[in-house]
Amino acid sequence: MKPKKKRWKVLNKERSDIVNTIIAQEETVIVPEKKEKIIVFYLKGELVEQEKINFLRESIYKKICRGYPKIIFECSELSWMNSQGLGALTTSLATLRLSGGDLKLANVPDRIMRPIKVAKFEEILKSYNSVEEAIKSFETDPPKTN
Repeated sequence: MKPKKKRWKVLNKERSDIVNTIIAQEETVIVPEKKEKIIVFYLKGELVEQEKINFLRESIYKKICRGYPKIIFECSELSWMNSQGLGALTTSLATLRLSGGDLKLANVPDRIMRPIKVAKFEEILKSYNSVEEAIKSFETDPPKTN
């Protein structure tokens, strides 16, 4: 039994390291007039390693299961993203939209926006200048369902 406890702590620490390298902070924003919650993930570092990408996807799935299908990725601290990272964004977007929600990006640096534009995904991965703009966009720019 003791080795299992020790193994759990090690896995938990590794998870914590993953969180600290890709999700700097998470907050829930309550929109009073709509009585809905929007989750904001403040990303940091590089979205390139499969382990980080899997953790981010898992975090999104957990939020969907808890009834929070509206998510914003605040990207000002995100330093790089490769094609796997871009794939994670698009699959996350598809999953959220199938759940009746959406994914918005906020404060996206040019070096991150470049691969999004090259892949011609800027029309489906909407980017906003601030988290506040992204929050408002859930009402003014509903997700495309087709």
